[in-house]
Amino acid sequence: MNTRTLYEITAVYIKSYFKGDSMEKWEQLISIMQDKEARDDERDDAIIDLYEFNNDIVINALLEEALDDKNENTLRASCGETLAQIWINNSDIDFSKLIKLRGSALNEVLSQIKHSRKDWYFEYMKLIEMNKSK
Repeated sequence: MNTRTLYEITAVYIKSYFKGDSMEKWEQLISIMQDKEARDDERDDAIIDLYEFNNDIVINALLEEALDDKNENTLRASCGETLAQIWINNSDIDFSKLIKLRGSALNEVLSQIKHSRKDWYFEYMKLIEMNKSK
């Protein structure tokens, strides 16, 4: 079992950064988030910190973790919250990704967008209604 703490991983990241062979911070955070042997609190911290990064790799990694039923609900909820923060910060939401979410991840996204972007929330509700009628 991997017993490295977030602080140890961060220390390794900082050391490798100054050697010139560093991973980007978001890559390091994704690595922690995806490490099933890491403690849930370390993974959750990494998920939360990913809100600062806006790229398709981060968004897809968060989506993948949000959809992984092997993850605890709290981790999936944090993925949803972080996805919502990224979308809100960008003023751009990907409805094709949003409609894939379920459970606690979906609840977190909907809570965030209902508060910050009611137009997105209503658009999502329309999409759901259209999908039900098909």
